[in-house]
Amino acid sequence: GADVLEELQAVMSQSDSEHRSASRMSVTARVQIHVQEAGRWHGYLALTKDVSISGMGLLQSRVINEGREVVVQLPRKREPLYMGALVTHCQTLADGILAVGLQFSRRLSEQEVGEIIQQAKEELARLQHAVLD
Repeated sequence: GADVLEELQAVMSQSDSEHRSASRMSVTARVQIHVQEAGRWHGYLALTKDVSISGMGLLQSRVINEGREVVVQLPRKREPLYMGALVTHCQTLADGILAVGLQFSRRLSEQEVGEIIQQAKEELARLQHAVLD
């Protein structure tokens, strides 16, 4: 809940050695992941496997390169928390299912969040228009 996210924010300012020792909790939930391609943000859904205050494990169908930055949209009672995260690994578990490790790197600025939300609305409108035509 919100208390875990507040703790996440506090830990983000601590050293990397403390990040590696963060304990993980097994959590299953759908989260929105945003990636930037050709200057535009695109979103997709992934399933959380585990979460800690320094990162998370995901199950997803999309291959993503190690070292790439993604944005994780973490749900909370108020508006979502948008965290930048680096992909630490992407391994095939089964046909079409990948295990992805993320390490949180930063909280996004309001301007960056606004850009992601605006482009997501535009993408939804484009898809709705394409389906209805």
